[in-house]
Amino acid sequence: MWSPHLHGVPLFPRPQGTHNTVNRVFHAVSLECKHVGGGVVLSLEGAEEPFPELEEGLVVPRENVATVAQSAYVVEGVSRSRNALINGDTAKYDWDSGYTCHQLGNGAIVVQLAQPYRVDSMRLLLWDCDSRQYSYYVEVSVDQQNWNMVADKRNELCRSWQLLRFPRQPVVFVRIVGTHNTANEVFHCVHFECPAQCLETPGSTAAPATSKQGSSTNTDRRSSSSSSHDSDLSQQKQPQHP
Repeated sequence: MWSPHLHGVPLFPRPQGTHNTVNRVFHAVSLECKHVGGGVVLSLEGAEEPFPELEEGLVVPRENVATVAQSAYVVEGVSRSRNALINGDTAKYDWDSGYTCHQLGNGAIVVQLAQPYRVDSMRLLLWDCDSRQYSYYVEVSVDQQNWNMVADKRNELCRSWQLLRFPRQPVVFVRIVGTHNTANEVFHCVHFECPAQCLETPGSTAAPATSKQGSSTNTDRRSSSSSSHDSDLSQQKQPQHP
């Protein structure tokens, strides 16, 4: 909790719940207050943090806020580990784990941030253990009712790292929707960050989707046959093998 008004320090913060999707009780686990002084934010432990940049009353984050440590979580998407998409691990993934997915034409991958932020970039790591390519689009919202598209890759074939830049705007929810996979009918994403922590993404590719009707020859970097891992997608309760 913080206040941009240096002369209006709150003495008695009162959290008040207004809704619970399960029952009629509001549950609070912890409360942290911070005091602003001398251009820095002082936590209760005395640690100094830079005062956040504000724009139209909202924080403009410098660091990645789409992490478990920053209280973000994955609202929608299938994975063996609920928050694999935002656990910060961009190296440990394979055919069976380390990614979040959804079936093409059904559902999406949705991340909820802890609070409204004003952001202008994001970065994705698409599953890239072979040469397959994906098409997708990304939308953002503050209420899950009104969505604004910030990236449209439906007519491109993309793989590996994806850097997305767009006009700065308020964001709470991020919806990633896969529309095509050159190998099967599932969209797989390994990592998501917001804002992007690297404004250059070597190794990422995006080409016009001129050959979506054709099949691609996939070379597994782990020397496995992709056909032995692709499932029939009839079970959406478990992560679908790439």
